[in-house]
Amino acid sequence: WAAAAALKAPRAALKIAPGVPHEAIGPEAEAEWISDGGDVKEAVLWYGEGFAPGAFRATLLPSGATLTAPGPLPAPPVGPVGRYLYEPDGAVIRAHLVADIVERCDGRLVDETIAYVTSDTRYSAPYVSGYEITDRLPFNMKKLKALLREREVGVLTVKKRGSAVEPE
Repeated sequence: WAAAAALKAPRAALKIAPGVPHEAIGPEAEAEWISDGGDVKEAVLWYGEGFAPGAFRATLLPSGATLTAPGPLPAPPVGPVGRYLYEPDGAVIRAHLVADIVERCDGRLVDETIAYVTSDTRYSAPYVSGYEITDRLPFNMKKLKALLREREVGVLTVKKRGSAVEPE
């Protein structure tokens, strides 16, 4: 009933849960996902004048940076790991705008089901955290620990998606 009422107003906004399935969003609304410090906090459906029906938008706080697509984007290519790894902001992922990041950095996905982007091109934008890949080795805790010791790595942040292995 809320969407029906919003369609009758010149301009309207409906706050929704950020985990809402895209299929539940009507084509009459522009959908926006908002993150604060990388964590997706909320989503809003915008109706009426000044908004693009069917568009998806990611807004990042506190910077206010936005990324918008007129509608669903084609699936990005998947390929080998390049020199850089990019982790899109949560709002970009929820808004299904990862393909836009892939295009901007001339990259590809590491896996079709995981939102890690890789490229041989250095890319900097508020929508991604970027990392240079210095080494590649097969998954082996003993070899990884030896490499970290050799490099004199102190504090280590482990990024993981799509793996059942829990970092220690």
